[in-house]
Amino acid sequence: MRERTRAARTIAGLALGAMLAAGAALAQTDEGATAPAAAAPAAADAAKTKMKAPRKAKAKPKMASVAVVVSNRRAVALVELQAAEAGGGETTKIAGPIAPGKKATAHVKHGKSCVFDLRGLYDDGSQTDVPGVDLCADKTINLVE
Repeated sequence: MRERTRAARTIAGLALGAMLAAGAALAQTDEGATAPAAAAPAAADAAKTKMKAPRKAKAKPKMASVAVVVSNRRAVALVELQAAEAGGGETTKIAGPIAPGKKATAHVKHGKSCVFDLRGLYDDGSQTDVPGVDLCADKTINLVE
């Protein structure tokens, strides 16, 4: 009976070993088969991500700027110097206040045209209007009496 038990155990051991070997082989085959399959979706996701990347917004065109020296040669202080594109448009403050006898530099942004209508407002309530000044050609504004 001992031999029978020993033979049964040997057969059971061989069967168990065969099952373990077959299971290991299947596990290796399944891992090998699933790894590339898992890698393929990852590569597809990466390709989709590249395709979905946001487009760069177009840069707004930079406006050119001209530096203009404003000299107040009047006896009264300049409160504000305004400029508007020639022929109309919105006025913007480009300089001021400037004390009598002093200078200041104004940086004026412009588009294609560099011709402006200027308006000077003074401390005594007076104002000066000068239309059609090309600030790119003449970079000095002399405010006189």
